[in-house]
Amino acid sequence: MHFTTVLFSVLTALTFTLNFGYAANLCTYASRGCSSSTYGCCNNLPAGNCCWWSSASLGWSVRLSNMSGSWYAACYGSQSCTHQMAVISVGGSTVCGSVPSANTSTWQSAGWYWNSRTGRAEVAASSTECRQPDVLGYTHSNRQYEVKVAEGQFDKITKLLDDGDYATLGHIATEVKA
Repeated sequence: MHFTTVLFSVLTALTFTLNFGYAANLCTYASRGCSSSTYGCCNNLPAGNCCWWSSASLGWSVRLSNMSGSWYAACYGSQSCTHQMAVISVGGSTVCGSVPSANTSTWQSAGWYWNSRTGRAEVAASSTECRQPDVLGYTHSNRQYEVKVAEGQFDKITKLLDDGDYATLGHIATEVKA
């Protein structure tokens, strides 16, 4: 009897960890179709958290990867995951969604959420669970680079990119080998 209780407790804890401790990679791109070489990523983003970006060049498309189970993603017209503009998908391991071609404004933030067992979307976590991308990618001289962005430095690094200051970026970026 004691073994059954312990086994049940372990399985319950494991299920909780797999379902609620899961994190995904959410990237935003400077063009539709998730194909731009300029992007920002919030890696290991827990469900219910928000990824937002201040760079005007990003937000034309959003890709989620490292996904499993029943989930959906939403894109927003504000930097705090409010004012929902689109739902990307429900399920799938890697999904890309783009701003419709008729629209001229980009998305400003995105998040992903677990679906409940009833099939109805669960309410998102508070917008205080927002963060900016921790990786910024760009191309210069036909080479792809990435910068690991320290917390609070995203705006500074995107300004360097917007200004074309590749000399300074070269000191903090690493080349991405294919």
